[in-house]
Amino acid sequence: MGFDLCGATPDNEIGEYFHKNTLSWCLLWLFVGHFCGDILTKEDKIYGQCNNGHFINKKKAKAIGERLNKLIVEAVKAQKEHNKAESVPDEPCNLCNSTGIRNDEHFQGKCNKCSGKGTVRPWHADHLFRTNVKDFAEFCLASNGFEIW
Repeated sequence: MGFDLCGATPDNEIGEYFHKNTLSWCLLWLFVGHFCGDILTKEDKIYGQCNNGHFINKKKAKAIGERLNKLIVEAVKAQKEHNKAESVPDEPCNLCNSTGIRNDEHFQGKCNKCSGKGTVRPWHADHLFRTNVKDFAEFCLASNGFEIW
């Protein structure tokens, strides 16, 4: 289950389609609503979290993309501060039982979840920024408006 965004008249492949799972999209849209609150209407903020085909026009999409591009540096800084503030330790990797090596019917070798470390960051420690603000900004700029499904 997730959200599929379709560009209105995309300039290129980047503006054709954007997908996020439900949690990632909702967190990203909250971020957008916060930092682009003067661009979006109250309805945009609400219906942007519904799979109902809500349309964001070209002018708004371009303004969102431009604003988010300016915020990329701040987003990276905020991510570091967020993670630091969380002070949450890494968790044991459940795919490799914290060994860093997988040897099961699906995968052999260095664990592909923890990259061989045996631990992973808790999903809540950096989930908001893993939504890749930069990719969404590029989609907005190339989409010429988009529908949210």
